[in-house]
Amino acid sequence: MAYFRNNTVNLINLHFGIHAITLFGAGAFFFVYLLEAGVPLPLVFVALAAILAGRFIIRPSIVHLAVRYGVRPLLIAGTFLTALQFPLLAVVDGVGPALIVYCAVSSIGDTLYWTTYHA
Repeated sequence: MAYFRNNTVNLINLHFGIHAITLFGAGAFFFVYLLEAGVPLPLVFVALAAILAGRFIIRPSIVHLAVRYGVRPLLIAGTFLTALQFPLLAVVDGVGPALIVYCAVSSIGDTLYWTTYHA
């Protein structure tokens, strides 16, 4: 088991494991919170689809941003935007502008973070 000897790879895998556990736990919280905030069930699924569609649309522009600004600043921005999505979720009260802002910030943050993380 030679791969356990590489500390850098071990730390990256530990980071990914912790992030995956918290992200999936937050995903369950996301659905329940939006339902309790007055968002109808079909629109909760639309919000999730909008986040995924936003990631798909934004991803090609990451290459141009990475060439211009570098990967490290984009990773830092993605980290901050990913963290910002949870305070924004607290502002959501039904279907409205706060839900749209939440979906946009979530899409941009996740795309910046994961695309540059895997680079």
